[in-house]
Amino acid sequence: MPQLQFSNLNGSWKGNDYKTVSITSVSVGGGKPLAYVFMTHMNVDFDGAPNCYGPPEKHPLDSLENAGRNGARGYYGLIAVDPKSPEKTVHKLKLDERFPDTLGKCPVVQQTGPYAGFFVSTTSKKAKGGSPSRYEQSHYIDSGSIPFCALSYGLASNGIGDQDLGIALRLDKYKHATFHFMGGEGHGKGSAGAGAVGECSYKTFLDIGGSPKTAAQKYANNSFPTVFIVFPGSQSAQLIAISMADASEDFAAFLAIQAKVDAASRGKSGLQAFNDYIAGGRQNKPASYPSIVAALRPFGYVPNSNGASIGGLIGAMAAMAAASR
Repeated sequence: MPQLQFSNLNGSWKGNDYKTVSITSVSVGGGKPLAYVFMTHMNVDFDGAPNCYGPPEKHPLDSLENAGRNGARGYYGLIAVDPKSPEKTVHKLKLDERFPDTLGKCPVVQQTGPYAGFFVSTTSKKAKGGSPSRYEQSHYIDSGSIPFCALSYGLASNGIGDQDLGIALRLDKYKHATFHFMGGEGHGKGSAGAGAVGECSYKTFLDIGGSPKTAAQKYANNSFPTVFIVFPGSQSAQLIAISMADASEDFAAFLAIQAKVDAASRGKSGLQAFNDYIAGGRQNKPASYPSIVAALRPFGYVPNSNGASIGGLIGAMAAMAAASR
């Protein structure tokens, strides 16, 4: 089998707390990219959670400023209606007129359920089995229960599509979370955030071991080292294909080296240090190599310097099947 090929993915990338992000493309023998790898702190997206937005006395997860209240376009993260509009009467809406946006629209209040009094927060996708009414919270995918990652224009233009799979690996505890990209949720073409990466739902953040946000916190504590592995054009992990390449150990070695470089210089590419490692004969694998291999094994990664063994791959496929049940 051909060897793995690692190269920089051109673009202007940025993440939460990271002014710049480097993305590395991984392919086999120069073929189409099987994975993109990057590091940034997770940007937690609360939109769609029933307790995302609300009045201060409710201690919501996010602020109305982040819902667009003070922007030129007004609210965009929640449903808001002009109090003078017939819409309010026709749909029997309750508005909180204490918090108008720059256009005079006021948030629609949830009137029933455990989060009555909070505002109706939106996402770009409808929830399966939810209310048909856009004024009801259950109409929208819940960020607190569905793992997803926002799909920005930059990633989309490089082959990442709606529902493609990604893995977030937390490197201080080697915990992982899986997610699918959500088209329409990220920054669009020409926007300042077109190259944004790592914006994930609250559920993804909790799955990776993030501590639940408290009322005393302005932001959730996301300050742990996280590597993202995303699979362009695929709704499954491509780690079995990576395992079948010659010197497939290089994938985990690169992740470990990238993490070490990032710890020393946030956002810097680890590709040069990795190339030095290869040129030096792959001596002295990084200390975190075994832990990274163990963390990725459930997704089909069984490295071997001469390609993955059939027995190892069968075991990994069985683990993947068990994890999906």
